[in-house]
Amino acid sequence: DCIELSSDIIQYVDAKVRKANLRLVFEHDDKTIFIEADPDRLRQVLLNLLSNAIKYTPEPGLIKLRCFRTLTDVVFQIIDSGIGISSSDRAYLFEPYHRLERDRERFDGMGLGLALSKRFVELHGGKIWVENANEHGSIFTFTIPILISVKPVYLKPSLKNKGKLYETVVN
Repeated sequence: DCIELSSDIIQYVDAKVRKANLRLVFEHDDKTIFIEADPDRLRQVLLNLLSNAIKYTPEPGLIKLRCFRTLTDVVFQIIDSGIGISSSDRAYLFEPYHRLERDRERFDGMGLGLALSKRFVELHGGKIWVENANEHGSIFTFTIPILISVKPVYLKPSLKNKGKLYETVVN
């Protein structure tokens, strides 16, 4: 369950959020959202993205974790009111060992968190990207496909569907 997984991560980072004098808001669909995925890898992706949002958001900032379902995917978004990322830096952001020049002296890290996150998301058949949020901050979005059960249904031959014996029904 994506909502339960997200709630667990929020509890895990709560002390860091309070220590940094930030607010963390969790927005989600009202329904339970199930996907078939490795919960440890998804947990690591969420933790990497939330940890970065905490690290790069000055106080008294706001971080939102959103989780919702589209027709084909579960979408996770981490939206922060942080310092943002230039378009030139966004091009290399998910490369291993890439760190922004401005951050090398101010923040610890090896530049692997986003590269690993991208790899884990892609191994699940998903996508990850970043864009600017309004005037300040970033929106990191990743998707994980929902497994759709498909079963063949026998159709009686007719002139309308001559030669077509099966039709795909998506539940």
